[in-house]
Amino acid sequence: MTSGSKNVAFPISYDAIFQSAEGMFGIDRHGKILFWNHSAQAILGFAADEVVGKSCFNIISGHDRSGNLFCFNQCTVITMARQRLPIHHYDVEATTKGGEKIWINASIFLMMEQKTREQVIVHLFRRMSPSNGKPSEQAASSHCLQPRPESPFKRPSLTPREMEVLSLMGQSLVAKEIANRLNISTETARKHIQNLLKKLAAHSKLEAVLQAIRLGLIA
Repeated sequence: MTSGSKNVAFPISYDAIFQSAEGMFGIDRHGKILFWNHSAQAILGFAADEVVGKSCFNIISGHDRSGNLFCFNQCTVITMARQRLPIHHYDVEATTKGGEKIWINASIFLMMEQKTREQVIVHLFRRMSPSNGKPSEQAASSHCLQPRPESPFKRPSLTPREMEVLSLMGQSLVAKEIANRLNISTETARKHIQNLLKKLAAHSKLEAVLQAIRLGLIA
C-alpha cells in the first residue's frame, strides 16, 4: 500500500481501501494516523499528506451530542482497542478542514499490520445526511462506547454460496464480476451481497469484509 499510508500492509486490497465510498483511516495505539483514504479527504477536506503522522484527535476534533470533547489523547476508542474490546458504531461531530461542523457515523475495526504485527485501529466512517437532523440515539458519548453483547460481534451463519461471495468481495470484485466468476446472474449476486450486509450488520461491502476478517470468516 502506498500514497499516504506509510506502506501499511493489510489482508485487504489497496483498491478496497482507497476506492471505497466511505472514509477510512487507521491509527496506531498512540493515535498517530497511519493511512487516510480518498473518501476521508472528500468528507473532511484533509489530504493524506496533511494528516499522516499526526494525531487523529487534532484532525477530527470530535465532540459528542452534548458538546463534550470526544476526540482526545488516549480517548475511549483507543483505551477499549488496547483491551481488544468490541466497540459500537457511534456518531460524532467532526470539524472539516474548512471549519464546517458535520456529523459522521463511525465503525471501528482492530487489525494486525502484517509486516510489523502491530495493532492498527481502523476507522470506517460516513457522513450523516443533513435530513437526519440530530444524530441517532447511539450518539458518540464516552459512556455509549460499551462492548456489544450481540451482533455485529456474533459470528453469523452463512451459506456456502454466501461464503463464496464474501471471499470474492474480499478481492474487491463488484456484483457483475462476482456473477461472472460464480456463473450466476448479476441480480442474484446483488441479493447475496445485500444478505451479507444484513447478516454482518454492515453499511457497505468494505465494512462487511472488515467484519468478516474480524470474525475469522475470511483470512
